[in-house]
Amino acid sequence: MLLKSFKTAVVVLLQFLVVACSTSKQASKTKTDNTLDKPLNTNNSIMWQISGNNLSQPSYLFGTIHAIPAKDYFLGKNVEKKLKSVDQLVLEMDLDKVNLAKLSQLSLLPNDVSIFDFVSQENYNKALTFAVDSLGVNEYTFENAYAKMKPFYLEQMVMMSMIGNDKMMYEDELMHIVKDKHIPILGLETLDEQLGLIDSIPLQEQYDAFIESIVHYDKQLKQYNDLVEAYKEQNLDKLLKMFDLEYGNDNAAYKSILIDQRNANWLDKITTLISDKSSFIAVGAGHLPGKNGLIALLKSKGYTVEPIALK
Repeated sequence: MLLKSFKTAVVVLLQFLVVACSTSKQASKTKTDNTLDKPLNTNNSIMWQISGNNLSQPSYLFGTIHAIPAKDYFLGKNVEKKLKSVDQLVLEMDLDKVNLAKLSQLSLLPNDVSIFDFVSQENYNKALTFAVDSLGVNEYTFENAYAKMKPFYLEQMVMMSMIGNDKMMYEDELMHIVKDKHIPILGLETLDEQLGLIDSIPLQEQYDAFIESIVHYDKQLKQYNDLVEAYKEQNLDKLLKMFDLEYGNDNAAYKSILIDQRNANWLDKITTLISDKSSFIAVGAGHLPGKNGLIALLKSKGYTVEPIALK
């Protein structure tokens, strides 16, 4: 099953890329503040300070939820302060190499494949009814556009309906903050790498998850709202438990691919980046906690990683 915790992590891909591609990379004109913050006496924080291990300047690890209802959005003055003090903003994706035309092509099912290879007529009708009644998509558009897209993009319809029309995107806001400071924006992975992870999940399982999201929409919505509340509390332990519950024993392989493997892939890139320049690294909050999370992995490399206040 394509689990909701991962869907949340990539749900704003298309919307985010349009903004990202318009953001230019310019030479940094800021001076890094080398002063370390006093660490919090709790692990309930989505911003962590990275120091030690011969670093000449601190860097920061920030957990996002990517998209969130506007009424629930928060950031904090200290986040803005750190963003404006670093030499580079590092996001999950390498934004400078995004090809929107290629992305559009990759979103489509292969020519010899139809949605009816994976879903029954009954379930297709459920999807069509949901799109028309809940999303305002007309029947013609669904049949001639949405039905020809891979289920990951159909999942985005469901997730965006949960978030609502009045939403904020964290990466968008972070980029706006650094834009006027001419701070470069880098990525930990490419578009091909991220989409490759999605394509590694069998289409049948993706379609099954899409139909389940519609049939059990109220349950999915409650789970998403619980996730937002845990994020607002900055409770990484609670978020980790929610992610573990979402994946469960039957889907441990997907957690390994979508979370643990990506963290391992990112680790060397992150250590190289922070050894060279002070960096503000913003990734999905699910990548921070746990024994295979970025916090633990950075500590295992000898860094001091401490929670700091957002305000």
